[in-house]
Amino acid sequence: MLNGLAQKRSRATMWDVPRFAEYHSYEIIIVENVVDARYWVQRGAWLLAMHLLGYAQALALSRALNGLVVVVGNWLVLLAGCWLLLTSKGDK
Repeated sequence: MLNGLAQKRSRATMWDVPRFAEYHSYEIIIVENVVDARYWVQRGAWLLAMHLLGYAQALALSRALNGLVVVVGNWLVLLAGCWLLLTSKGDK
């Protein structure tokens, strides 16, 4: 577990997602973070920023360290963290 300052710095990079999304207008965005990201105090503001940019939350997965295996195409992916899939609503 990260200490308070390190944890705060690690969450600051979450704001890079809407910053890059605004510039690049991605159709799909997949965000991975630690499980504790679910409890981030700015999570609501972050989701609002993504919605204002024209993105809708399509899927959210959260698993403890034991992980979850998911098949994506021909890949087996071990999910050990918090994952969020955002898709463009097409009304940007």
